[in-house]
Amino acid sequence: MYSLLVVAKKEIRDAVKSRQVLLLVFFLATAILISVWVASASFGIKMNDYNAYLAALNPQQRLQALARPQLFPLTLLRSGIEYLEILGALFAFIIGFTSISRERSSGTSLLLQSRPITKWQIIFGKILGIFVIWTFVLIAIYATSVGAILSIGHGQLTLLDHFRLIIAFIGADIYLLFWSIFAIAITSRMKKFSSAILVGITSWLIVVLVIPQIGDTMDPDNQVPGGLFASLGIVKANETSILAHFHTFDVLRNGLEVTSITKLFERVAFAFLGIKDKYNQVPLATVARALGTSIVGIFLLTLIAGIITMMISKNEETLKRRSS
Repeated sequence: MYSLLVVAKKEIRDAVKSRQVLLLVFFLATAILISVWVASASFGIKMNDYNAYLAALNPQQRLQALARPQLFPLTLLRSGIEYLEILGALFAFIIGFTSISRERSSGTSLLLQSRPITKWQIIFGKILGIFVIWTFVLIAIYATSVGAILSIGHGQLTLLDHFRLIIAFIGADIYLLFWSIFAIAITSRMKKFSSAILVGITSWLIVVLVIPQIGDTMDPDNQVPGGLFASLGIVKANETSILAHFHTFDVLRNGLEVTSITKLFERVAFAFLGIKDKYNQVPLATVARALGTSIVGIFLLTLIAGIITMMISKNEETLKRRSS
């Protein structure tokens, strides 16, 4: 146990010394601030349009006017969550890649293996250290998100809103840890750093960008702002009956999406933050039951990645190989 903590502490110290932690906080916090500012400005435009619409109505018509737009503070983080799932995954891969490449290049891996510590303890210690790093980063991003909503978005957060935000960021912690573990596994297995980067970037493109985009494109309700069925005035009951005729297609589309941990994380975050309309203002227990499969999927994929990485660490050459 002590050996694990020593490796984890070294991982954290190296990340701080190389300013990786500060850079992560800076870039992700900036993305959150920009996203809240843009979303707040967009809502302001919507309110101005609504006020102009009301001003054009006479008193009798105002009784039947459209409902006033509502600002749900957590929905201001929509773009921020998207930045986190895309850029965050890339940064997480870089963190994991650097963790192994730094040891090889400096020869520290040979020094570590000369001590009374097993290779799996080294790998697990690194994973533990990276988990602590991401937890610290996300605590800073959580504080940034709250500050941005209160100051830029002029929203008010309840205790339940804070709890929803914490759940979303716990999911983000596990999601980003997956990409760092994946990077450790790939970099440990590949003889050349260039090969590890190529495999990593290709995987990132497919899992983070390609598969979710295909899934969104296959969903007809995503093709029109506000939803196709809503724009056609189709009520929920009729929508369900229509979709029943396309059950096989929807199963295939959903099956494709769940192969991407990015899409699973997005579903969980969007649901708990109320970004997805059907989960907005819905009790947490109901949301958790509806998203149970996605929540389990995120943990399971991360666990599998960790197990595979541990198995790779048994190889004598795992930490000794050098790029050529």
